[in-house]
Amino acid sequence: MNRILALAAFFCLISEAFASSDITLSVLYFQDLSGDSEYAPLGKAFAEIMVTDLSRIKGLALIERENVEKVFKEQALGQTGAFDSASSPQVGKLLGARYLVIGNYLIVKRQVTVNYKIIDAESGAIVNAGSAAGAARRSLQVTGDLSLSVVKGLVRLFPALIAPAPRRAAPDLDVDAVANYGKALDLQDKGDYAGARDVLSSLVVSAPEFSYGAAALAALEKRMKDYDQERQKALDAQAKSPVTWQTFNQTAISYTTSMKYSALLSYCESVRPNPPAAPEGAMTTAAELIDYYSSLACYMLKRWDRCIAQGEAFLKKYPASMYYGPVKTYVTQAANEMASLQSRKSQADQEARDYITELKTAAGARKNMLYYQIGGVYYGKQLYAAALEYFRKYDFGAAARDQIPADQVLFNVFMCYYSLADKKEATRIADALRTQFPQSSYLSSVQSMMSMFPE
Repeated sequence: MNRILALAAFFCLISEAFASSDITLSVLYFQDLSGDSEYAPLGKAFAEIMVTDLSRIKGLALIERENVEKVFKEQALGQTGAFDSASSPQVGKLLGARYLVIGNYLIVKRQVTVNYKIIDAESGAIVNAGSAAGAARRSLQVTGDLSLSVVKGLVRLFPALIAPAPRRAAPDLDVDAVANYGKALDLQDKGDYAGARDVLSSLVVSAPEFSYGAAALAALEKRMKDYDQERQKALDAQAKSPVTWQTFNQTAISYTTSMKYSALLSYCESVRPNPPAAPEGAMTTAAELIDYYSSLACYMLKRWDRCIAQGEAFLKKYPASMYYGPVKTYVTQAANEMASLQSRKSQADQEARDYITELKTAAGARKNMLYYQIGGVYYGKQLYAAALEYFRKYDFGAAARDQIPADQVLFNVFMCYYSLADKKEATRIADALRTQFPQSSYLSSVQSMMSMFPE
């Protein structure tokens, strides 16, 4: 009797442990058995989709992909997920996971088959296994069936886990879209955040029903925003610190590589009264660098008048400078732009004259259309400030009546702000475009330009 009571107490303790402690599990990249490089990115995609689905299980602690990626690189496992049960104790220990999910997939004649195993990382024993299959055009249903099979297996093994409510039926989605999702994950793991964002942005437009892609894009954009904020804090702190030759160069180069030309210009003006002394043997002085960076900033911000004045002063003051050539180019191009600006302004005024005359007496839909047409004339001549004057008066609610796609007008407005280096307003328009027109063909272009915005 005492033995039975002792065993009962032991099992109670085990149950309580499962109920109060999360069960740690890691989903490793699935192995590609297809032999087609086009489908190689599915290894990460299937794993990440499963992680997202399993995260809905209460009591289950999942290892993040970043940690899996690190272990895979350190252990030279590659992206294929090729690894046997004998390796599980070492991999499980490195990941801090008691259980591992490994699997493979095969695509033949547009049919997808995915297999998995749940392995006890301590013993290497297979504690559960399963598979899912279906047509390539039903890839979301296949991954959903696979995750459901894993969920059932885990709940069967650990009754303390709380299974999530069933999901609705998955919409049709071709396996190529899932492969693009995997490609974006791989680019992100390699540090190519701009490339990953471009792929995810295109995926969100082409496959809006693929919620995993939209979630990944939102998470990536938040991460990039956090990085930018931390970098800005560091730059601000550095800019406020005592100016030495080293801190001046670091700050100026950081602003330049970040394309923060307004901040670069302000920083140069603040340092100009008391430039730091250059070390012995330096090929230039801080005063010369300040004038060079100011010329560069004015040119990139398209402040043509100031660029010409700043640049000509530099050329006269530093005829032997190593920066003479670049500054001369800035001045020449700024002068050409000023001359072109006058010519384009005259042409645009001529082309828009009849529209502007009609605008004085027009009303209703016709007046609204004229705002768009006049703005379009100046936009076509790259006179963005003038174009904005009319685009901003356009009634977007009337776009359907005018048979002009509203996202097209918004994109034109975005391009105006982008060309005028007004990041605040460009960001506002980009957010509106993304929110109101999630399937717009302009989104990928907007995302790319926002990632390299001169400000």
